[in-house]
Amino acid sequence: MKICDLIQAYTSTSGGIRRYIDQKSEFIGNYTDHEHLIIKPGASDQCHRSANMIAYEIESPYLPNYKPYRFNYRLDKVFSILKEEKPDIIELASPYILPWSAFCFRKLHACKVIGFYHTDFPTTYVKSSVTARLGEKTGQTAESIATQYAKLIYENCDGTIFPSQMMQEKYRDTDILNSKYIPLGVDLDVFHPGQRDLQIRKKYAQNEDDILLIYAGRLDHEKRVNSLMNAFKILSKTGKFSMILVGNGPLKPELLTQAEQNNRLFVLPYQSEQADLARLLASADIYVTAGPHETFALSVIEAQACGLPVVGVRAGALIERIPESVGALAEVNSPEDMAAKIMALSRSDFKSIGQNARKWVESSFSWNSIFNQIFAFYEFVQSSLN
Repeated sequence: MKICDLIQAYTSTSGGIRRYIDQKSEFIGNYTDHEHLIIKPGASDQCHRSANMIAYEIESPYLPNYKPYRFNYRLDKVFSILKEEKPDIIELASPYILPWSAFCFRKLHACKVIGFYHTDFPTTYVKSSVTARLGEKTGQTAESIATQYAKLIYENCDGTIFPSQMMQEKYRDTDILNSKYIPLGVDLDVFHPGQRDLQIRKKYAQNEDDILLIYAGRLDHEKRVNSLMNAFKILSKTGKFSMILVGNGPLKPELLTQAEQNNRLFVLPYQSEQADLARLLASADIYVTAGPHETFALSVIEAQACGLPVVGVRAGALIERIPESVGALAEVNSPEDMAAKIMALSRSDFKSIGQNARKWVESSFSWNSIFNQIFAFYEFVQSSLN
């Protein structure tokens, strides 16, 4: 079977989607006889082939204000690649315009198209950006239109995977075929409490009993990094907290300036190697995140796999990722509540809570288990719709 991943958001510094695609390639190569076809945007038209993987890059322009992300608008080029490669399964990593190439190809070739709801774009991108420019009412209208478009895309798929039950429920009253909840996963060997590095801890925590917070992800307004920073300012008054921010994004210059003025704040670049990120995570005490629009929150389970309790916000997939036994949830856009939740957790037996988090992730989120579910779903869709 030839499996195609049709992708918009894939860069050298992107997060959850890239991790999912890379782990899928590794799983296919190690455990199956399938071929993996990847079509993604890039700086130029290229094609790279290996034993069981074919990766096409299609020349695409940068997205304004979202560099290094690119937008592939070349539906004709995608269609020609699909005609040449003839995949059996096409998985859509985004619902924007690329699905139409897949739907057209399906009319010519007996393949199945699977949607994967990686991003809640009607709320995360459309509503937030339109509201910021034109106000709440217009933002709500734009969100409604975008939601209808998302329904159109996924109702045309042969099956759709939702990485959170909350997102699946959002589209319950639709004509989406074969809706399936399958979460993302984590490499339990790489992301492990044993990665804790005392030298890293000494570098970023001034005193042995300091509480070292960490966040890893895109540094932008969507992730509510400013809200996270305001919570840290409250905590900084105690003289007991330090924080590491890991990643890139439009807020990075501002955050670097703040770090120059605060010797307990550290802004580190995106970690391209999973092992490097795992060492940072395992060397901290509490993982923090304030983004309300997560469809899965991969960084959260990577932190939990490293033995960290998590403080997030009561919204999106974070409600599912952070049950009471492994962390705490603050109110959205409330730095005061987030600071209070972090403070309360730091005064508890947070190390035991982190151990609970590790056990929870081990029981539910190994990549091998996740991909076995996904490939079983592919086979189900193929057999049920023939």
